[in-house]
Amino acid sequence: MIRAKAFFSLSERKRERNRSFVSGLGLTGDEKALDFGCGTGTTSEHLASVLAQGGGHLTCVDISRRRVRIARKRLRHYANVGVHLGHLPTLPIPDGEFDFVLVAAVLHEVKKAIREEIAASLAAKLKPGGRLVIVEPTGKRHGIPAQEIRALLQNAGLEEESPQLSETRYRATYTKPAREV
Repeated sequence: MIRAKAFFSLSERKRERNRSFVSGLGLTGDEKALDFGCGTGTTSEHLASVLAQGGGHLTCVDISRRRVRIARKRLRHYANVGVHLGHLPTLPIPDGEFDFVLVAAVLHEVKKAIREEIAASLAAKLKPGGRLVIVEPTGKRHGIPAQEIRALLQNAGLEEESPQLSETRYRATYTKPAREV
């Protein structure tokens, strides 16, 4: 019980950092969004708030039963949120469903053997013209090389825009090309 409370309570500084991060994503509020690897829902809470203002919807996914339980508790007051436990490619979430996908500090935790499958599933979940924002650590001991992320997402059919790479972090927006008419 103490651990759950520790996960559930956040410092005001971390809350403000999450709030600022979400406000910089350029969401209008009417999107259908997916938070892949939502963890305990700390960032999801701010996404849900933005989306609630414009009639949008947030779908959260994580593979940890404990983290999903905490996220459900944290997000229980948002009618515009669904939280799912499981492996994204096998969940009953339709392809082409989302305007926006967030992948924040989770891809480096995905086993190498299934990273391609996850990247393909993330791309499939986006609507044509949809955006995926990814933020990942790039350290050798804790992270994933930016080149690997680029290869995974570009091989899945997404196009990189506005990449930012530092010694410790990679952040980029990817778009799914709009369908040709």
